[in-house]
Amino acid sequence: PAGATNSRLLRWVGDNLAASVATMPSSSPSAVTDDDVVRWMDMVENLLGVEIRNRAYFMDNEADLRKELKDGVLLCQIINTLVKDTVPKINENTEHEFLCIGNITRFMGGCQRIMGFAYKCDFKAKAVYTCDEEALPKVMKSVCDIM
Repeated sequence: PAGATNSRLLRWVGDNLAASVATMPSSSPSAVTDDDVVRWMDMVENLLGVEIRNRAYFMDNEADLRKELKDGVLLCQIINTLVKDTVPKINENTEHEFLCIGNITRFMGGCQRIMGFAYKCDFKAKAVYTCDEEALPKVMKSVCDIM
């Protein structure tokens, strides 16, 4: 079936990106290259069909991706695309820190539901919200893990 082929393609892309992200030295968060960011964004948009809201307005680089992920909305959209209603409520009002961190926390909980209770995201919600450089490769890896 077509869905199985699409699933295999998603798994292959996810595995390759996860392998790339996994080889990044933890002491060097800037090891996320602009090419890694472009591939990850292309995967999200083209394979998953999730639109990255502000992609047309910024360069494809890791600093811009960190800003795009800080409210958690994109992360929740990604996980809901993979498994419907994993995050039933996404806070679109991103003016308040606690709502953004709530989105990120729900994404993290969704990863655990998909991957199993033993799975833990290797980043803190607050680190994503504050655009911490060290969180980006870990977030990218978590998205690849759930594919």
